[in-house]
Amino acid sequence: MKILLAQPRGFCAGVVRAIEIVERALEKYGPPVYVRHEIVHNKYVVESLKAKGAVFVEDLHEVPANAITVFSAHGVAKSVEEEAAARGLPVLNATCPLVTKVHNQGKRYVSKGRKLVLIGHEGHPEVVGTMGQVPGPVILVQSVEDVAALDLPSDEPMAYITQTTLSVDDTRDIIAALEDRFSDLEGPDTRDICYATQNRQSSVRDLSKLVDVILVVGATNSSNSNRLREIGTEVGVPSYLIADGSQLNPEWLKDAKTVGITAGASAPEVLVDDVIDALRRIGPVTVSVLPGREENIEFRLPAELTQQIKIGSYLVKQKLLGRKRYPLVLMLEPLFRCNLACVGCGKIDYPDAILNRRMSAQECWDAADECGAPMVAIPGGEPLIHKEIGEIVRGLVERKKFVSLCTNALLLEKKLDLFEPSPYLFFSVHLDGLKDHHDKAVSQKGVFDRAVSAIKAAKARGFTVNVNATIFDGHPAEEIAKFLDFTTELGVGVSMSPGYAYERAPDQEHFLNRTKTKKLFRDVFALGKGKKWNFMHSGLFLDFLAGNQNFECEPWGMPARNIFGWQKPCYLLGEGYTKTFKELMETTDWDTYGTGKYEKCADCMAHCGYEPTAANAAVSNPFKALKVSLFGIKTSGPMAPEIDLSKQRPAQYVFSSEVQKRLSEIRADEAKAAEAKAAKLAAQTAAPATNASTAA
Repeated sequence: MKILLAQPRGFCAGVVRAIEIVERALEKYGPPVYVRHEIVHNKYVVESLKAKGAVFVEDLHEVPANAITVFSAHGVAKSVEEEAAARGLPVLNATCPLVTKVHNQGKRYVSKGRKLVLIGHEGHPEVVGTMGQVPGPVILVQSVEDVAALDLPSDEPMAYITQTTLSVDDTRDIIAALEDRFSDLEGPDTRDICYATQNRQSSVRDLSKLVDVILVVGATNSSNSNRLREIGTEVGVPSYLIADGSQLNPEWLKDAKTVGITAGASAPEVLVDDVIDALRRIGPVTVSVLPGREENIEFRLPAELTQQIKIGSYLVKQKLLGRKRYPLVLMLEPLFRCNLACVGCGKIDYPDAILNRRMSAQECWDAADECGAPMVAIPGGEPLIHKEIGEIVRGLVERKKFVSLCTNALLLEKKLDLFEPSPYLFFSVHLDGLKDHHDKAVSQKGVFDRAVSAIKAAKARGFTVNVNATIFDGHPAEEIAKFLDFTTELGVGVSMSPGYAYERAPDQEHFLNRTKTKKLFRDVFALGKGKKWNFMHSGLFLDFLAGNQNFECEPWGMPARNIFGWQKPCYLLGEGYTKTFKELMETTDWDTYGTGKYEKCADCMAHCGYEPTAANAAVSNPFKALKVSLFGIKTSGPMAPEIDLSKQRPAQYVFSSEVQKRLSEIRADEAKAAEAKAAKLAAQTAAPATNASTAA
């Protein structure tokens, strides 16, 4: 017996993406991960994911509070998204991008004042989701007869969209009926039809010309699998839908010399192999693949999952290249001006001549290109004050940089239109704790409520939002734990770091020393046992904060670029500047900085110095990272030995001299600009007089 395999067959890019989202969520967050509806319509896939810890539900009320939740590839109604947001569920959206495209097409047609028709199958999850995504009524049409029954005038402005699992051939007659029925009709380009649906149906038609029987591997509740069987039957070839080899009936193959096999878009290749094995048990077979369209489309994963993969690959590459020092995150400060005056901040204590300076968008992009780090954090100051911030972010995203835009969120709701949701863009909103604590820390009442409102607004618009918290002495572990519970309810990740003792911060009494830092974080993590706080840190950095790792600072991992240039030696310490990143890396005496080496670094445990160390340690010693991942952070027992401070060099206080140096440069630049402007004006004034004299 000959077996001909259709090409293409089986998984499409949307299905691959959806399954990978669930698998990576299980890897990152651990089981259980809750999936609303079957991730794809295939029992084998669903059971495989269940075995790994996925829990499938049909309604969100079945999902426990704060549980990681995945929306299936078919998409969901807007009301489901709103319910998840209202409950603060952390959601990963596995909706196929082509389904999302249909949603957006429908919204666009309705916004133009057109009545909308959806061509699809009543009750199919994708149809339910699409009808619930489009604001206003959507008319479901399943046949030419449904079109004839529409009680609408022929000149009514109309538009149509289609279920993605229907091909051009499936919808051709219905679209023709709509075109005959209405004089003002818009619809998507035929190129917008799901490529996988069309390709698999075309391959079945090609297959039917060469075989005696067609076996379609797929689930009975799979719309596209059922349609493949129907097509085979329509062209006169006996066709059967089977889940796997166990459902093969030898009677179907009586007198058949050539058997064709295809698979629905949600059926894995392992089930095709199982059917082939079942055929081999009946008798000898030869297997060949029919030539067909090659599919090389890939859909990107959600940002929460892709960032970890890409940065891990970057770290491994640096190790393989033998590089000792390299950047991980560019700390890009395009301005120092802020609209708050936090008591623990030492970043904005500059004269107005400096606070009024800005890096241009081009300077920001050049810094990212020059540095080469895969991530760019944009702190400040308050970046949203910058008039070019939207343009700056767009340019960085186009460069495929992961951008963490840090903000106090006072301007965030007003500025959201400057940005577009992207897997490469994160808003990192400053929240130091719950309402009373945060408002006190930023010296202004009402900031917490405005920040939370902005977070919800940004999430509702499809943006990824995290919060960042700076921890100071006197903040009880119990209150920090309640704050972390709140961030989980809000559905955001959180980064935390002990405050650095800026020499010019207004409040010098509440900076933590290393001993207090370790004790505090141990107490916090002990309170978090069994909870799923979503930290935006590596496990080893958190383990370091709890005193279990004896890391040395790697300040080159997060180099800082601001209006002065490249800052030596790190984001927190400004002890000189260079014009280029290369000069920063080659001329900074790195061995003279860090805890035990320099007095200003004695108590520092900030993420910008030690997160790169932890990330590198995870690559160099993956078993150490795995141990923390499996057993959690140790919150009792002996701590790692502390670094000896007896040989550290004394602090140098150079801030004032650096400020004066920069002010002198600014004034010199301003004087040159004024001279050039005056010379230009004088030349323009003299020109008419010269012309008049010549004419006379």
